[in-house]
This record gives sequence, structure tokens and C-alpha cells, in this order.
Amino acid sequence: MKKNYISILIVIISAALLGLVFIQLYWIKNAITLREDEFYRKVTFVLFQVSNKLEKIETMQHIQSVSNEQWEKMNAMNNPIIGNTLFYDTIKTFRDEDMEIKVVEGKTLDSSKKIISQSIEGNSKIGKNSYDFKLNLNAYNHNSITATINDSVYLLQKEKRSNLISDLVEKMYEPENIKPIKERLNKDLLDSLLKNELLLAGINTPHDYNVFDYYGNPLFELHKNQLEKFQTLSYNMKLYPSDIIEKPHFLSIYFPKQKSYLLKSMGLILTSSVIIMLFVIASFTYTILTILKQKKLSIIKNDFINNMTHELKTPISTISLAAEALSDPEISNNSSFRTNYLNMIKDENKRLAMMVENVLKSALWDKPDFKLHRETLDIHEVLLEIINSLSLQVQVKGGKIEKRFLAENTKVYADKVHITNLFFNLIDNAIKYTIKTPEIVVETSAHNNYIKIAVKDNGIGISKEHQKKIFDKFYRVPTGNIHNVKGFGLGLNYVKAIVEKHKGQITVKSEVNKGSCFEIVLPTKL
Repeated sequence: MKKNYISILIVIISAALLGLVFIQLYWIKNAITLREDEFYRKVTFVLFQVSNKLEKIETMQHIQSVSNEQWEKMNAMNNPIIGNTLFYDTIKTFRDEDMEIKVVEGKTLDSSKKIISQSIEGNSKIGKNSYDFKLNLNAYNHNSITATINDSVYLLQKEKRSNLISDLVEKMYEPENIKPIKERLNKDLLDSLLKNELLLAGINTPHDYNVFDYYGNPLFELHKNQLEKFQTLSYNMKLYPSDIIEKPHFLSIYFPKQKSYLLKSMGLILTSSVIIMLFVIASFTYTILTILKQKKLSIIKNDFINNMTHELKTPISTISLAAEALSDPEISNNSSFRTNYLNMIKDENKRLAMMVENVLKSALWDKPDFKLHRETLDIHEVLLEIINSLSLQVQVKGGKIEKRFLAENTKVYADKVHITNLFFNLIDNAIKYTIKTPEIVVETSAHNNYIKIAVKDNGIGISKEHQKKIFDKFYRVPTGNIHNVKGFGLGLNYVKAIVEKHKGQITVKSEVNKGSCFEIVLPTKL
């Protein structure tokens, strides 16, 4: 896959992911807003109900304070004077300050229930004058006088009832009957009403409430921090809204845990949304990482094929030339030439075999069932053997390998073949990647139950960018001006794999043009 196609694909996937995340967040925000609006409506309705009930209770208390005589008047005024009734031979008397009226009715017992007799008596005193009247009416002679009397009595009742209600209202708003808010408001009653209305509205979260006057002064004691919260985060409703004389007071309620309560009430929705969003993000991220990984593997594969082709081409060409030379009778008859070419073919054949062996082994050391043939080894003896075998190469370049064996407990339980190959690769790399006179130091030190082996050189070094990748399979660091260093990028990958199989650790410290230091820590045998 071409680089441009991969970049375009990553951009498209990223844009789609951002779009989905944005839509999900927008939906969550709208859901929270709707829940907040619903909460606001519920709280406002609760405050309205509390204010309304407080006013009704106060009104009833005023009405109950009216005298028994006024109550009797009110009840009397609510009864009709003339009309159909289920009773027979009914006598009703109505009293007022200036008049006494008595109505006597008699009705038939048949289904028509006609009035057969009716009389009205009145006695009134108005100032110095007084008068009495009595009317007897015949049920069989209902003329206009009957209707006039009926209407007159009805209007009298209506006027008296209206006057009685007016008196009641006047008493309620007399200055001596208007009390301060602290006397009018019962805190226990207010608390009980609030709790009950909140429960009915389905609001079950801690709350604080208070009453404030027109200037924002609280009726009940408050701390300073609470006052600030009431001023900014509370819900408010006017108390006693029908008051036309008193300055208004407001009931305020504040919910300290409102946000957590709303989020908790949306727990299932929010949790499912977050899980889905994280799942989508993880899927897209995994897809992008897989694409990048495949791209990286494709580059490594191409580099490996190129390196392997180059590495195999040299020995094959050498063998081909040697075989062609031996086919010449003059060269084949010369024993020294023949021996030289045969040895060349043999060496190159070994080289090819070793290359193939390394490639095959690279597929084995990553497997979990890769087995080591452990035995007790002296790490100093292993290192000394390797140094002796490579010292000639260093001497040819005019350099040296310095030994600093400081560890006392040098016994390790390890696979001799792989441990030897491990340190051979490290010291061989130190020689190959040094342009100037090689100065290599092999140092050991003991620390509790492990031994640390460091291989230092003064070579070309490794940049920080490449230090993270040098242990990857098939990865090769660009060598700059060094063109004779050959390999497949398997050496350091093999080193790390063997160290980890022995329960050890490997680290690298390096600076460009100053050299590198590889440190290996292996557990010692007690």
C-alpha cells in the first residue's frame, strides 16, 4: 500500500472518529440539558405548591378566627328561602341586626310537591322607626305578588351575604391583623410541606432552603458560603402572592448535590454512551495501529529481502567464480590453485549455511516453547574465550579490548551456546561499528543476586530515535559512511530474546559519534 493511500485512509478514519465522538458528546449534552429543564420545572412546581398551601392555611386560620355569630350568619345566608325542598311544613327563621324573617311552607305529598301554603313574617327596627309585616299566600293563587316577595327575599339574602364577606375581608387586612413574616411563617410547617412536595415530585436529594426579603436578607441564619450559593444557584418563588400591602418575601431552595443527582439519574444512559464511545475509539485506534504496523512490517520485509539478497549474492558469486576457475584445466592441474579455490568454496558454503541457520533460528527464539540447555557457567571464562577469539580483529585495526572483571560471584545457570553467541554479537558489533581505532571495554560487577556485564565502545553511536528500535527484528540502523557492515538485522533482536529467556534485562546508552554501552543483567547462581 502506497504511503499516500495510507495517509489519506488514516485522515478519513480520524475524521469519522472525531465526527462520531462530537455527535455523541452533543447528544449527551442535550440529554443533560433536558434533564436539567425537567428538574427546574419540578422544583418550580414544588415551590408553587408550597407557597399556595401556605397561603391557603393562613386564610383558613383567619376565617376560623371569625366569631360564631358571623359563622351562623354565613350559614344562614347560604340556605334558600323559597324553592323546592324535600321537607314538609318547614319553618325557617333568619336574623340580622335590624330584621327577623320567618318563612313557613307547606307542600303536598303527591309527586308534584306543590306549595299549598306559604307565609312570611317580618319584624324590623331601623333607628327610631319600626315596622312589622305578615303575608299569607294561597298556593292556588300564585300571582305577581308571590314572585315579587320571592325576589325581594332573595336579593336581601344576596346583599347580606355580600356584606358579610366584605366584613370578613376587611378584618383580614386590618393593620392589627397583619403580622410580620416571622410570625406568619411556621418553619416546621414549611419544612414539612417542602419535604412532602419534593417527595411527591420524585426529587430525592439533599436540599437547603431559606426565606429572603425584598432586599435579599435571609429570614433564617446562614453561613457566608451558603448565602453565596443561594444567590447564584437557588430556585425562588414568591410567598403569599395575594398580599397587596406587605413587601414580598421569597422562598429559595438550593440543592448542593444537584449535578451528581442529575448524572446519577442518567447513569444508565451515560454509562452506555461512554462504553459505546470508548468501544468505537478503541476499534478505530486498533485499526489505525494495525495499518501502521502493517506498513512498518512491509518496510522491514522489503529491507530484509534487499539485505538478504545482497548478503547471499556475494558468497554465491564467489562460489560461481571459483567453480568456473576450477573448470579450467590449467588451474585444476595446479594443486595449490585447486586447493585455494576449494577452500574458498568451502568457506563461502559455510557462510551461506550460517546465514540460513540464523534466519531459521530467528523464527524459533520468539516462540514460548523455545528451550534452553542450562548448565552452570563461569561468566568470566565465557567472556575471556570470546575476547581471545576477537582480539586479532581489534589488533589489526590498532585497537584493544580492555577487561575489567570486578564481579566476585560469576556463576550463572545458563545455556552456554546462546550466552556465548550473545556476547560474541555485542563485542563483534563494537568492532564493526567503530571507524577510528577501537577501544573496547568489557566490565563486570556483582549486585546482590545478579551480575551486570557492560560492553562499551568508542564507535559511531546510536541516536535516540533509533535506540527504541534496534532490538526489533530485521531492523538495521543506518550506518552512514560505513558500507562494509553486513547483516539481516537479527543480531540485537537475538541478544534481547536470549537475555529475556534467562530472566535478565538489557539496556543501551549511546551518543552519536561518542560510542555505545550495552548493559546486561543476569541472575547469579547461589
